[in-house]
Amino acid sequence: MLVKQTGILLLLVGLLFLSPNLFGLEVESSSEPHTHHIFFVHGLGGTIDSFGAMPEILPQHLGSSFPDVTFVSHKFEYPTDDDNMFADNFAQMLAEFIKEAAGELSSEDKISIVSHSQGGLVSTIWYFFSSLGRKEMYPEYSDNVDVIVTLGTPFWGSKVATILTQHESTGRVTQLLAQRMSGELGEKQLRSMSFGSQMISSFRNNVLNTPHLVLHELGARIRPLNISAVFDGYRRTKLPKIGRKQLKNPIRNLDNFVFGRKFFESDGVVSVPASRFDSYYTVEEPLNEHAALGFQQYKTGFSDHLVVMGVHASPTPDTYYDISEVPEKCIDLNICDHPTYPWIVKHFAGEPIPRFADDTHPMAYSGFTLEMHAIFPEGVDARFVDEVEIEIASRSKYENFEIVLNPFFEILSRYDYVNEKNEDRLNELNVNLTGHIRIDDEDINDPLYGAILERGHSVIVRVKAPGYPERLIPVKIQPTYSSYAQFYIRP
Repeated sequence: MLVKQTGILLLLVGLLFLSPNLFGLEVESSSEPHTHHIFFVHGLGGTIDSFGAMPEILPQHLGSSFPDVTFVSHKFEYPTDDDNMFADNFAQMLAEFIKEAAGELSSEDKISIVSHSQGGLVSTIWYFFSSLGRKEMYPEYSDNVDVIVTLGTPFWGSKVATILTQHESTGRVTQLLAQRMSGELGEKQLRSMSFGSQMISSFRNNVLNTPHLVLHELGARIRPLNISAVFDGYRRTKLPKIGRKQLKNPIRNLDNFVFGRKFFESDGVVSVPASRFDSYYTVEEPLNEHAALGFQQYKTGFSDHLVVMGVHASPTPDTYYDISEVPEKCIDLNICDHPTYPWIVKHFAGEPIPRFADDTHPMAYSGFTLEMHAIFPEGVDARFVDEVEIEIASRSKYENFEIVLNPFFEILSRYDYVNEKNEDRLNELNVNLTGHIRIDDEDINDPLYGAILERGHSVIVRVKAPGYPERLIPVKIQPTYSSYAQFYIRP
């Protein structure tokens, strides 16, 4: 999987967030026409057809706006049902594909990537290792990378993947779904997308180990776009009829799964906070074996982020669109009602992107995710630490809202679900929670609440583990963001 070393995100963030010079910002005629290669990378269980008509019509739309540029699409396919291969293997396959498809490039030629779900992680790994100079990743192409759009990418894990990998202990419906999917994707690959997986944890560590100034510079140089989707089954989604029977919405019973204050803040597979790269961090830095320097808190800021109304993958994409498969009618942007495609075109063209594509009141979004990473003393197997309690210890000084943690959460030993267990890190425990900020409807337009939604809210989280002193951990949360806290549990 990903190699761990300081500065790893130096490029990790890279793919997610591409190159400084976007073609759309420079439209002057050049004596030598140049080529812009757009690569499409599908997700787990996907195929080269996962993007529908997008690979054919996107070059046409961009070419009409930038006649001096030749836009060429390339569809990359990889075997997501092969449990002997993982994201880093697919990244190397992508590197080979890019080399073969793009050939020799001039400094004016560009490479961009549009990726769906796991494809965003595969693309990021390729860019990272390529930028690090790994020979097998063809580093000569990293300087040409321009734009990367990610659609529903589980940067911080998918709770659906977590549940499906444990389907023997879940309901019959989930078991049937897991069995149905087994022919399309590998079980180990599915686990790599779950909370607490080695790949997701390594990805998070890459962020933690990268100097802040480096991260800031990377974010300032590039133009990434993370697109998240909300499958709003309560107020908007109208499922098709079969004969005279109206299909019932299957997500009405998933409140305890991933939820917000007003509606289901997920695309059905990946929640809005998990598909957004930028996060809040709280990290306890140890001074020695028995003490700690204290907590360092910061927020990353690399990518534009857009929330649309849509679903991760649709069984009937012709009648109910998903976020990646684009219908042929979108060749005419005037009648294109696809949730993501018009925004992708605008982003490539350098137009400003709002935070929310729908007319939903921005303050209606209230969901967040919280990952608590506890490090126990060496020699302790965290998989057998029972009854860990996590709760909000601080009360808000504002009476009209409160922080609500989802009571349904998983306690996962950090390396318990992917490949071989790492015996050197069995003392680390990840607790993944979802939650939302509750506020009375009459107060939704309160400027004070709006400021909290814009800048986040600081809370104290109490952690209790049997046989150890309780810890009070400062955490900052904000709707549509994920928060991560790394701390020590000591006798």
